[in-house]
Amino acid sequence: MRRVLTSRIVWATVAMCSGLSSIASESGPWAFSAPSTEGYSIDLVSAEPAPGTPLADGSTVTFRVSVKYTLKIANSGTIILIFQDETDRDAKDNTPQVGKRVEAPYGTQMLTDTLIVPHANEVLMFITFVPNGVGGVTGAITIRYPVVGK
Repeated sequence: MRRVLTSRIVWATVAMCSGLSSIASESGPWAFSAPSTEGYSIDLVSAEPAPGTPLADGSTVTFRVSVKYTLKIANSGTIILIFQDETDRDAKDNTPQVGKRVEAPYGTQMLTDTLIVPHANEVLMFITFVPNGVGGVTGAITIRYPVVGK
């Protein structure tokens, strides 16, 4: 219970600090961005299914996201899709993550991945931007999807 409450507080804090707070629910926004850092940033352009769309437990879902990025601190980087459930477990059962290499200084990138929806309350998709040679990455987009039919 304490972890759920802490997660909700973090979501609310990040949503207030971010420019992306599209559709919201009782437990926080369905999509939000961590504050950008100097030298690189990533922003959500579109997502299918839309943030907050209920996903059926056990169904196979194809996710498509489009992001725009700015990269000034490195010549290239990688944008990665990471899926987890609400307990931070890998929702893809250790199958490879989708990642796309991007080049500086800016651009738009489309990423697609397929997931068998796990038996969980929620699936979280993190879209992480990792500039080459940079440790401690801070730029990420989080999209939440409730799981139904458990």
